[in-house]
Amino acid sequence: MLAWSGGSGQAQAHLYDQIATQLAVGYHEKRYSFEFCDEIVNHLYDIMIVQQARNAPPPWPKLFFRVFEAFDAGEFARPHLPPHDPVKTYTDPEIAEIVGEL
Repeated sequence: MLAWSGGSGQAQAHLYDQIATQLAVGYHEKRYSFEFCDEIVNHLYDIMIVQQARNAPPPWPKLFFRVFEAFDAGEFARPHLPPHDPVKTYTDPEIAEIVGEL
C-alpha cells in the first residue's frame, strides 16, 4: 500500500479513503456484494494495524474507518435483539449515510 500511495503517510491515508469511497458507493449502488466489501475492508484493516505496529503511525484514514465499521457491524446479529438481518439493520443505513455525505 505504501508504494501505491507515493510513500507518505498522508498519501497512504488518502489511498485508504479512496478505496473506501469506491467500496461504499459500489455497495450502495449494488455493484458489489456485502461479502466482497467486508472482505476487502477486513484485509486492508489488518494491513493498517500491522503498519501501525511496525512504523510511526501514519494519519488514521477516517473515512476508511467509518466504512470498515459499517461493514463490521453487519457481520453478526446481536443475540439480545429479535431476529434481524444485521446487514440491513446496521450496514445499509450507515453506508447510505456515508455515501450521502460524499
